[in-house]
Amino acid sequence: MQFPKINISKAEIPLLVIFAAALLLRIYWVLNVPTVQLFDFANYQMIAENIANGLGHTMHGSPVAWQGSGYPYVLGIFYRIIGTTDVLAGKWLNIAFSMGTLVFCWLIYKKIFEKRKFALTALAITAFLPQYIAYVNVIGTEVFFTFLLSAIVFVKIYFLPKTPAFFVLGALIGLTALVRPFMMAYPVIAGIYMLSATKQLKRSLAFAGICFAVMVVIITPWAIRNYTHFGRFIPVSYNSGYVLFINNNNENVNGLWMNPLRATADFPDRHAILEQALDGRTIHQAYDVEPYLSAWAREWISQNPVEYLKLGVLRVYRTFFDGANDIPQWAANVSPMYDEGLTEAQRTWHRRNHNFLEASAGIITFILNGTGFLFMFAMVKKYAVGLFTKNGRISLHTAIIFINLAFLIVIPFFFEGQARYAFPAFIFVIPAAVAAIKGFAHEN
Repeated sequence: MQFPKINISKAEIPLLVIFAAALLLRIYWVLNVPTVQLFDFANYQMIAENIANGLGHTMHGSPVAWQGSGYPYVLGIFYRIIGTTDVLAGKWLNIAFSMGTLVFCWLIYKKIFEKRKFALTALAITAFLPQYIAYVNVIGTEVFFTFLLSAIVFVKIYFLPKTPAFFVLGALIGLTALVRPFMMAYPVIAGIYMLSATKQLKRSLAFAGICFAVMVVIITPWAIRNYTHFGRFIPVSYNSGYVLFINNNNENVNGLWMNPLRATADFPDRHAILEQALDGRTIHQAYDVEPYLSAWAREWISQNPVEYLKLGVLRVYRTFFDGANDIPQWAANVSPMYDEGLTEAQRTWHRRNHNFLEASAGIITFILNGTGFLFMFAMVKKYAVGLFTKNGRISLHTAIIFINLAFLIVIPFFFEGQARYAFPAFIFVIPAAVAAIKGFAHEN
């Protein structure tokens, strides 16, 4: 039997090496780095198991809409198809989505860089970014959301301004909004991108309108389900008020998560409402407390606008410039340093190695995000001129990176921040960093 001959050009070898090495590193991490699914990640696993077992989107026996339903349903259906709810299977699915993201990123980077070597550099950094390897271990939305976001950008670059792409983008945005609700605002971002690329205001408005309408069609069945169970309009989830409140109150000093009971300690009436709502239920089941939390948060923000802005800056800092502490916290949280039978010298070696790896990932993160923010500052005037003047021109590179990265910076500023929320931003931060290197090399 003669196998067909495969011809691979020399130009394709670096690309294949990057993809092969990226895949092997992700498999190695899953098989050799143990981690326990905690908090949100344990909840996603629980809901996915229930979906796989025919119990629907439930927790502890009750219907919930605490988080977006997109990821649990995809994971639960996958579990049901393959016949197991083992966490390891969810990690294999993460590897598939992670590699899919790399494919989309390669196609995106090829478009925004004229020279192949810069696109390959951006792809290599993306493929071997510590977070993008480590998070395949986590049963969370990060990997899946980034896959969908890269697919959205791919469609925008390759198929706009063709009208059928409007409907495809709307569907993708709707699915992504079911994963993370803040994406319900993304049709506006898509419209701004269209305007910057075409300078056609009416067509851009029509584009944004179609994207929004299709997104609404995708979300509506879930919103109807929520109304049936909870008796009020909940498009995706009912934790937005909770998130807004715990991050914006008299007690919050660092912009991070805090216990809502502590945040209401100085308000006996509010504390009592919250305690009553949580009597026998988890916060995930207490759908009726969200309107209270939302109102309290908005009241505090309106009365303390300067303090709110301070917390916003802290949230952005915690998201983009607080190192890579999320890797050991979520993706590698079972350390051999705690194994019984280790000598003190062995325990010290493990601790030192642990700190070294976290510090190394933190340095990489700081450099990339720092470069990304410098790009944003440098491009503000250029983007504004290109967007608001008739004859102004915005390069594809600037348009793709600026508007998407700005969106992903604004979200933690106004709502909630922690290091893992920077995860999807790297697909825009990395080409910004490569562009900076390219510009420096050109100048010198």
